[in-house]
Amino acid sequence: MVIKMNVPKLRFYEFNDEWKKEKLNKHASFLQGLTYNPKDISEEGVIVLRSSNIQNSSISYNDIIKVNINIPEKLKIHENDILMCVRNGSKKLVGKTALLGKSEEKCTWGAFMNIIRPVENNKFIYYYLNSPYFYKHIWKDLGTATVNQITKQTLDSFKLNIPTVTEQKKIGNMLSLLDRKIELQSKKIEALKLYKKGLIISEFSNSNLREISIKELGRIITGTTPSKDNNIYWENGNIAWITPTDITYYKDINSSSTLLTSEGLKKGRFIPKNSILITCIASIGKNAKLLVDGSCNQQINAIIPDKQYNSDYIYYLMEYMEPYFKSIAGTTATSIINKETFENIKVKIHSSEKREFIGNFLNYFENKILLEDLKLENLRKLKKGLMQNMLV
Repeated sequence: MVIKMNVPKLRFYEFNDEWKKEKLNKHASFLQGLTYNPKDISEEGVIVLRSSNIQNSSISYNDIIKVNINIPEKLKIHENDILMCVRNGSKKLVGKTALLGKSEEKCTWGAFMNIIRPVENNKFIYYYLNSPYFYKHIWKDLGTATVNQITKQTLDSFKLNIPTVTEQKKIGNMLSLLDRKIELQSKKIEALKLYKKGLIISEFSNSNLREISIKELGRIITGTTPSKDNNIYWENGNIAWITPTDITYYKDINSSSTLLTSEGLKKGRFIPKNSILITCIASIGKNAKLLVDGSCNQQINAIIPDKQYNSDYIYYLMEYMEPYFKSIAGTTATSIINKETFENIKVKIHSSEKREFIGNFLNYFENKILLEDLKLENLRKLKKGLMQNMLV
């Protein structure tokens, strides 16, 4: 029996030929970017795509630079060009790519970027350049040099395993379809988040609500730093240690990457489950509901709700207050809301019956977003698995 080399673990049933190992420059050309002077930058002119314009493998126009100079033909973008960051102060940004479409044809690209222009009009090369095999070999070829760049010479000498054009096209089309599903699912989630935000604003912007200070919602605790000094606040078991990085969009914190034992956490401040956490230094206003007993660092204020207040209601109230928290935090190098300021901030609340209804009502949309996000994560896992098994 002949054992074929350079074939993927997973492929379409009609293909069984061995993949060829060939130089990348046989299947694509590499075009270096535009060098310009600061005096060329203008509010009018041609957009210069840079590494900051590549977000999640797509082009973002949130941070653009335009130059008012004549752009030579060789520096004009074609549809299906691949934009790659080839030099950056951060190594993790080097090699990231975006597939360009018709909307980018009026743009050019900067000196720290390359355009990779495939010979064949399919997306196989684009997906190969985003595969773990490319990253593994490209950094292996670069060695341990501290220079964070991929040179044209490196790309010229890089070898890849490549199938027939027909198989390339099928692989590219399938992964492209999956990317489209991921894009649509992401947009669906963003639409749900926007709708939920609108509901929160609608519910909490009522001018007829009763006004109280945050400290009337419950006991306020500011976190601290673990120490080997002072008394232990609890005796047994593990405790979740929460920092601002643990507080993401989703309100529920079930655990933490760091668990502190009673021996490891002294000078700690115990925070019971169902407390609401709000970041009050640097990343102001992030909030979450704690579903396990825990403790947190000094960048977080915790509200331990009184029995009359629904935890979910307070969570959504704090989410509504986030823009206000940011507005009063100041413009110093490190924005901060101290405990005294925080607990005396005025908020408007509903009647007790209405509070429970609002908490449950908004939870429905929160859970819907969580469910849709799980679908998105599964799509991303599917794509990752396919790229690992369909490319060699």
